[in-house]
Amino acid sequence: MTNHVVEHDGRFYNTQNELYNLPADDEEFDRLRLQHQIITMMLGLLYRMSDPVEVVMSPNPETPPAAIDIGTGSGAWAMDFAAKFPHASVLGIDLAFPNPNWSATCLSSSETLAYRLPLHSQLPKNCSFALWDANSPLTKFRDSFNVCHIRAIDSGIRDYEDLLYRVPEILRPNGILLMATGDLRLYTEEKKPCPYDMEESEPGWCAFQAILKHVADRARRAGSSPTAKYKWEKWLAANPYLDFVRVEDAFVPVGPWQSDLDDQSRHAAQLNQSNAATILDSFRHLLLSDGIEETKLNRWMLVRTESSAILKRHSYHLEYIDRQTRDSRDETKAFREMETCHRCPKHS
Repeated sequence: MTNHVVEHDGRFYNTQNELYNLPADDEEFDRLRLQHQIITMMLGLLYRMSDPVEVVMSPNPETPPAAIDIGTGSGAWAMDFAAKFPHASVLGIDLAFPNPNWSATCLSSSETLAYRLPLHSQLPKNCSFALWDANSPLTKFRDSFNVCHIRAIDSGIRDYEDLLYRVPEILRPNGILLMATGDLRLYTEEKKPCPYDMEESEPGWCAFQAILKHVADRARRAGSSPTAKYKWEKWLAANPYLDFVRVEDAFVPVGPWQSDLDDQSRHAAQLNQSNAATILDSFRHLLLSDGIEETKLNRWMLVRTESSAILKRHSYHLEYIDRQTRDSRDETKAFREMETCHRCPKHS
């Protein structure tokens, strides 16, 4: 492993951003690939807005199309997108590289951006990765991409509203922003939020929900944006450089308890149950470092092996999905302001 990660209790964590405390190792990347598979199955494809995406990503000899995946994680979405559009370039950025076997070079000794060269047999030749913290200015990438994809980076972002005002500068006119994230709470069979403040002794208490609450509380105290998703629609609608805002909520059962699921949805629900169990291991170091007693955490984490504990809850996990198109109006003045203060003027 290179010096962008550090080891704690056998797991590796990024050293670039103190807010993001999930691991950055093979075990976590396997889980993120599973999560990618679930979301892809749920959507039926890599992204919504398939026709507009294919238009902006169509071959263009003068300006070859390009896409960026912010918070690329395992790199699965970036690699799948690159394979779908072999004539385009796709860049995935994150706090750690998806594969330690890919070689790295720095653009220059004075820059923090480092590319992973596409040497792995499964990595499309038109796909590359870079170390980059999305809290940093994005002006290096100005007017560089036709599509920007952001998924599940909430806990590593200090000011999500600010990020959404900075993203348009990296999009080309009529470029598309695709966003998705999950909720750090479970939902009932009636798709209502499960109670957040139940005591362990109360009927209906759920260990998984209790763990998610602790993770959300810890992220909030650390200064990240675990509840930003609830304000996406408002922030994006007020953004003068994005229009055609579309929002969708997608509920994925935690386990195949729902009787009317088709085969693909049932498979996604089974995978989501596995993801729910696996992510508890990813939360372990975060929760212990936050002061939870190890005996209590070990008791709660038995939910990993007690599948009935999840199935009895008849719970959903909620994914928020948004997609927007950048307006092609002239933004020269606004982007100059964004470069100096990293925030566009607010428009009501």
